Amino acid sequence: MVDMSMNSSGVRETVQVLNVAYNTVLSTLKNLAPR
Repeated sequence: MVDMSMNSSGVRETVQVLNVAYNTVLSTLKNLAPR
């Protein structure tokens, strides 16, 4: 999931390919973001 987003696949494409919820992708990326 992280690799796809770092390769600028986009959140929507990541959701479609991995078949996960949109909010799951966003929360995962938010948790990994440096603070």
